[in-house]
Amino acid sequence: MTRLLGRFLGSPESPEAGAKGPLHAFALRLVSGKRSLEINWAVLDFGVLVCRARRPRCPECPLRTRCQTFMQLQPHPTPTAGAL
Repeated sequence: MTRLLGRFLGSPESPEAGAKGPLHAFALRLVSGKRSLEINWAVLDFGVLVCRARRPRCPECPLRTRCQTFMQLQPHPTPTAGAL
């Protein structure tokens, strides 16, 4: 979950930051409600199927338009001097 949240939020924090990192604290808040089990399983499934550790499937991700990592990976158009 920390990896997925880090990518989505564009956080430089590594998943190895563990229980002391702000992403871990945020993840705990996400799964501390009545539907915590469903949310936890959904995030884990999403991480396995779409936001994989190796070779994530960003072009197929339904969250790509709001994902900071996806936005950073997109090529930015550069203005061309003297273009018609």
